[in-house]
Amino acid sequence: MTRSSLVLSLGLSAAAMLVAAGCSAMPGAVDAASLDTSHDYDATKLAQAWDKLGDDIGAENPKVVSISVTDTTVTASATDPDAPTELNDWTVSGSKVLPSVPVDYDNNVEGLKQSVFDMDDIDPKVVAAFADEAVKRAKIEKGEVQSVLVRRDLPTSTKIQMTASVQGERDGKTVVGDDKGSVLSVD
Repeated sequence: MTRSSLVLSLGLSAAAMLVAAGCSAMPGAVDAASLDTSHDYDATKLAQAWDKLGDDIGAENPKVVSISVTDTTVTASATDPDAPTELNDWTVSGSKVLPSVPVDYDNNVEGLKQSVFDMDDIDPKVVAAFADEAVKRAKIEKGEVQSVLVRRDLPTSTKIQMTASVQGERDGKTVVGDDKGSVLSVD
């Protein structure tokens, strides 16, 4: 199964599909000293959202396929603890937990099993620090993180990675890091 077909079969976001297909905006470099690296990826708020998601999913250690973070939402695509072959999106928006939404993954149970990881394996503080580092490493004038996607790097590897989409006024870059927040590539 190709990376793109796995992403499609698991019903992940359009941004995730673009990243999986290797798409990125045109690169543009600027002097790092002139960059505004502020963003709304606050570690404390992310940790609170993580806790709310875990409580709402209802599992001691939720099994997730992906975690998508924007400046206003955190969404976990997670298996239902009472029905491990059912995939749902649980979202925290601000301080509110939204009702879960079923995800159609074409009943690809094998792909689902290969994709899941423990939500507790990812530290929300690391995600916040990675978002900050992604802006610095992208070196885009007025660059801001649009989203951070956490998922396994299938089919290349079973390792968990983070992918940040950094966008400026005229260009954008994709920054990839490992589960500890170390930057692996900037495209």
